[in-house]
Amino acid sequence: MRMVSQNSKYTSNLQKAGAALEDVKILLKYWKNSVPQKELVKELIVTNVLGKRSRKRTTDVIQCIFLPRYVNGYPKDHWVYLKKLMEANIPSDIIRPLLYFHCALNEPIVKNFVKKVLLERYEKGILEVESQDAYDFIQRGIEDSTIPVRWGDAVRIRVASGLFAALKDFGIIEGGRSRKIAPKFIPMQVFFYIAFFIYNEALPEKKLLIMIIGSCFY
Repeated sequence: MRMVSQNSKYTSNLQKAGAALEDVKILLKYWKNSVPQKELVKELIVTNVLGKRSRKRTTDVIQCIFLPRYVNGYPKDHWVYLKKLMEANIPSDIIRPLLYFHCALNEPIVKNFVKKVLLERYEKGILEVESQDAYDFIQRGIEDSTIPVRWGDAVRIRVASGLFAALKDFGIIEGGRSRKIAPKFIPMQVFFYIAFFIYNEALPEKKLLIMIIGSCFY
């Protein structure tokens, strides 16, 4: 029986972009196995499929967001299923939590902020949240070594901003000027996708289902 091998490495990738939902959808449309990864990445950058102002911006989205979350991350080749769902014109309100699910599996700073900060507040009935909370979480984590990185203050600020922006785009945080933790809700189709994930990975269903929903969807 295999065990969950989620990525446990903290990166500063979030300073490059947050959820990047529309960019990810475009990249899923063009991604394929028939071309070597390096060649395909180069082709997507040269042709500017994302319509960015610079190649560097396109490169950042592909290398720091798309590849580690949806192509090279855990589980292997899960982008294939996401692509099929995109081709089937699945509504955005279903695609969005699925993209968040895989982001949380492969970006531990996202999963842990949701679990250690948002979940604790939600259970206490405290729904208000602001970007400073993301910065404070990173600051405390670095100071007590629960976040095993040595980022300078400028990087901490950018990562915190990217983290907060990502959770807004993924729908975990909602609201205008006054941000709040969104109500818990998992669409039935997303639940079935997670169940398929469990079956495909041949893992203990009940235990893993509780772990995934608890750590990713708080």
